[in-house]
Amino acid sequence: MYKARKMFFIVIMLLIILLIGCSSSQADIPEEETPEVVIVDMEKVEETTVEEPVVEEPVVEEPIVEEPIEEEEPVVEEVVEPEYVFVNIYGLNFREGPSSETLVLRVLGYDEKLEVVEVETAQDGNQWVKVIDKNGVEGYVYSSYVSGENVKAIARPYVDVDYAAYEKEMDFENNPYVNVKGLYVSGHSAGGNIDYFIDIIKNTEINALIIDIKDDSGKILFPSEVSKATLGDSYSFHISDIDALIKKLKDEDIYLIGRLVSFKSPKYAMTHPERAITYKDGTPFKTNDGALWGTPYDRELWKYLVGIAEEAIAVGFDEIQFDYIRFPTSGGINLDARLDYNNELGESKTKAVQSFIKYAQESLKDHEVYLSADVYGWTSTAINDVGIGQHWEGVSNVIDVISPMFYPSHYGPGNYGFEVPDAHPYEVMFKATEDAVMRNSNIETPAKIRPWIQSFTAGWVDGHITYTIDRVNDQIRALKEFGIDEYMLWNSSNKYNVTGIGVE
Repeated sequence: MYKARKMFFIVIMLLIILLIGCSSSQADIPEEETPEVVIVDMEKVEETTVEEPVVEEPVVEEPIVEEPIEEEEPVVEEVVEPEYVFVNIYGLNFREGPSSETLVLRVLGYDEKLEVVEVETAQDGNQWVKVIDKNGVEGYVYSSYVSGENVKAIARPYVDVDYAAYEKEMDFENNPYVNVKGLYVSGHSAGGNIDYFIDIIKNTEINALIIDIKDDSGKILFPSEVSKATLGDSYSFHISDIDALIKKLKDEDIYLIGRLVSFKSPKYAMTHPERAITYKDGTPFKTNDGALWGTPYDRELWKYLVGIAEEAIAVGFDEIQFDYIRFPTSGGINLDARLDYNNELGESKTKAVQSFIKYAQESLKDHEVYLSADVYGWTSTAINDVGIGQHWEGVSNVIDVISPMFYPSHYGPGNYGFEVPDAHPYEVMFKATEDAVMRNSNIETPAKIRPWIQSFTAGWVDGHITYTIDRVNDQIRALKEFGIDEYMLWNSSNKYNVTGIGVE
């Protein structure tokens, strides 16, 4: 028992010693440290702090606008871009000086770009533009034939002109439309030699006569109450028995067009000088042939012209053709700087011409007749109104038939690329008509194109050719290229050699 207790005591002591030893070993092993969390006060971070490298994204810098330093502000020289104009007709003469008398350096092409140097006003009041061409050569061009834009549609629309669709009646029940193949006949010839023209019509494809009902001098074809009341003692006429003449022509089924010379009205201007075109000092204006002119702005002249038209319709004319439906020129020179047109309403020339046509259309609409207008040949090519109020789109839009005077002899050296256009009847007619067709495509309600063609020899033109029937047919052939089966022959002497006309 004693031994048992002694053993128990020994075991207890050994356990106590063992426990003390283990405790002593744990105290000598250092504890595992917890990672210290450092809170950084950013306001106290010193500049020596090493930062981790940063990969920077590319930055698009905004332009830096520097405030100018007043006392050191740099002087920037202004750069002025050159101004340009574009040729708006074919075959414009590029001249050595600001005059049509100076040397032609070369002929410019349509739409050619020219750098402007300056604009000069010549002694006659006309403006010329000094320009530099594509070859670096300085020269002059007439201002009316260049413009600031090189557009192809209505290249120079006038703000007060109507280009919207315009209603027209082109096939009257009692006056069916005819594809005209006509001859010009003066009032004097109509009264004294009408059988000559009837014989031509019987033996050729000619089917119409264009007879003066008011000629360039202001003389009327037949007795006119309107003219008598307006002109007084200046009134005169060619034919007393107009009814007999008209019946004779109608019996031959001849289509009758009354040519009415409009704003070139010397008798009217002489009778009413207060309404006529004058120089700015008040003296009467006359063209080179000595004729006085009425102004297209004169509404009383409008009434006079339409009154004569109504009388012509009453005696049997099928169509009224307005000629000289324009402002005057003098040798192709623009006269604006020198003339007083009595433009009380402040209208453009194009507005005046178009407004007269619309007035005539409205006044004559119940008479079942067609209205036509003669225009310069250049109007189909020049994008402006040629300085006389004849803007192609403005006229074609409101008239029934437009009749450009495409006489080759009336084109100058270099026009359409020909030194002597008169010697190239087919080519000139083709190019002019091509332009006319293109211009008509710019508007919704274009007129029918029925050109005047040359049936005379222009002996005054250097290098001219004789206009035989073959040369006349050359022009007709060019028209047919564009599907135009109408024409009118002009010869101021009224003598026509038309045997074989229209035969190719």
